Amino acid sequence: GNTGPTGATGNTGPTGNTGNTGVTGSTGATGVTGNTGATGVTGNTGPTGNTGVTGPTGNTGSTGPTGNTGNTGRTGATGNTGVTGNTGVTGSTGATGSTGAIGVTGNTGVTGNTGANGLTGNTGNTGPTGATGNTGATGVTGNTGNTGSTGNTGTTGSTGVTGNTGNTGNTGPTGATGNTGATGVTGNTGVTGSTGATGATGSSVTGVVTFAPGAMTATNNTSPTSLFSVFPSTNATTSAKNTVAAWRLYSASGATGNSSTSMAPVNVNFGIPVNLTSDASPTVDLYFFSRKNSGLSGSRANFQIYASYSDAPVELGATWSEIVSSGDITITEPVSSNGIIVYKTSITLNATVIKPGAWCQLTVTRIAPTSGTEYLKDLYLSAINFNYKIGS
Repeated sequence: GNTGPTGATGNTGPTGNTGNTGVTGSTGATGVTGNTGATGVTGNTGPTGNTGVTGPTGNTGSTGPTGNTGNTGRTGATGNTGVTGNTGVTGSTGATGSTGAIGVTGNTGVTGNTGANGLTGNTGNTGPTGATGNTGATGVTGNTGNTGSTGNTGTTGSTGVTGNTGNTGNTGPTGATGNTGATGVTGNTGVTGSTGATGATGSSVTGVVTFAPGAMTATNNTSPTSLFSVFPSTNATTSAKNTVAAWRLYSASGATGNSSTSMAPVNVNFGIPVNLTSDASPTVDLYFFSRKNSGLSGSRANFQIYASYSDAPVELGATWSEIVSSGDITITEPVSSNGIIVYKTSITLNATVIKPGAWCQLTVTRIAPTSGTEYLKDLYLSAINFNYKIGS
């Protein structure tokens, strides 16, 4: 017969527990990596030396425990995104494994603590590197965050065999030389060596050639210009005083002094002693005196010697061998009209231009003093000595 009306539906019973999740199907093989975008223009590379053969890579040591991660620093401003390189061709998607039956989903339990990281497996061989795409512009670098504590370093794996060293590339240009460093402290002075033996002592014997007024000459005279009565008589039968001979020398300024007649320079001629040595320079002593004069003005006198030497038959007269002066001498006068004051001045000659046995002329005159006022009266040259060192 006809079916009766359906009765009211009863309350739905409670949902059963979710069944276990089915096994996930195997992941399909990874597709081939697409080609990398074209590489940007690279600057000119200097010549690279030949690369040596790379030795086999040693086994990677076990990774040490990871240290605690440091606090993350503030993220810097994101730089401008560089131009995206061309997307390589997507590889074929591997076949998807069969989806297991979906069980009833149970209530999600409380998430348990994360277990310790397992040891990292050996790294597989790296696939070929695709061509590098154009490098985008570098963005502004953000502030660097605080560096976290460094974890313990894992044990270093064994070092692989070193490959052969490649050929050395060309040496680049030498850089500019740096500033010289400060000079180091001077070392201690070494010990002084022993003193060598003292050489033999040279001769210290000297000789002298003396010229009295009678051995001197002047252009307009053949004998000493003056005979002065100075010393008391030495003979009881006469009252005449003893005389002193001398050659009169006028002042350099041309003043007439005690006479109205100009007086020429005084000369001596002689042979240089053959035993003279050039170890010491000869000297010439001039002995002269002053007399009482009235109207004295000035007190300085200066003598000059003109010297000529010749040891060969050559013409003389054009030049002097040397010219030397005495330097300034202070002159005073005696109180008595008959008295004299004797002076001595020494003038050094140049030993290197004087040859033993050579002919010599010495000419004596007065020149202006180098300072002060000249003594304008006459002075009287009475003797000349030529002093020299005798060779050993």
